[in-house]
Amino acid sequence: MIHIRTETTADYAAIARVHARAFVEEPLVALIVDYHRHRAMFDPELSLVAEVDGQVVGHILFSPRTFRVLGQDVHGLNLSPLGVDPQFQNQGIGGELVRAGHEIARSKGYVLSVVLGHPEYYPRFGYLNNAYGSASLTMVNKDVPQSPRLLVTRKVIEADFPALQALWRTEEDNVDLAIVPGDRLLDWISTNPSIESTVYEYDGEIVGYSRVHSAHPQKVRYFLAAGEEAARVMAHLLMKDMDTIELPLHPHSASSRALSGVVKCEAWGAGMAMSLLPNPFDDYYARLQQGACQPGRPIWPVEFDIE
Repeated sequence: MIHIRTETTADYAAIARVHARAFVEEPLVALIVDYHRHRAMFDPELSLVAEVDGQVVGHILFSPRTFRVLGQDVHGLNLSPLGVDPQFQNQGIGGELVRAGHEIARSKGYVLSVVLGHPEYYPRFGYLNNAYGSASLTMVNKDVPQSPRLLVTRKVIEADFPALQALWRTEEDNVDLAIVPGDRLLDWISTNPSIESTVYEYDGEIVGYSRVHSAHPQKVRYFLAAGEEAARVMAHLLMKDMDTIELPLHPHSASSRALSGVVKCEAWGAGMAMSLLPNPFDDYYARLQQGACQPGRPIWPVEFDIE
């Protein structure tokens, strides 16, 4: 007998143990759930456990997110992680967790669920492959323009949130499938000490934001600029003495028009999504299959900055 229920605080250690055993090659996955519990939008009713004879043997987390789909804000969820103790795998427990989560999500009015996972497993529950993927703009040092404008850099503070969200709308609003960042401190800074979040100012006005891993400075994790001039100065500052730099920009990101480089945009088979209730995703996916729009590119939030 499999019993599915919402988590309680008494389950935390058992849930961590399930993910540690299920993802033995990726032990940090167990931390993702803990990080999500600190989000303002965390909903414990969407964090489900599977019990067999009173033992927690599986867990799934659906994390509320606002998605931008074809120019509209959509109330959706990100499914991650889903783990089942190896001793209880291949018994349908994972499927029971997914279906139970979908049912609760619909009752709460969520219309979209997004997952990055096994491309042959999740479609059996209605997820569609190649729903989104990655996008980047790679620049070489000689193509990064010089600018006389000087930008001041500093760490993120809580008073920055309205400006940072407006900055996101300027940069990413036209990407056909994207994740809208939240409005709390932990939505803009990483708990990973190796990842630095930086605000860029000009004459006291916020004109940029970036997130960069110290071990991989050539591959910027987040890049928002208020205009073409700010984008060029930020690219120059981030390039430093490196030969190349990769910015996480989509062809529809505003800064893509300001910077010269090689742009890539591709869908992944593992990048899946499904409609829980009617919403603009259905139109987006149809257009994507017809080649009438570019694949979306969700930039994963700081809760996934585990390495």
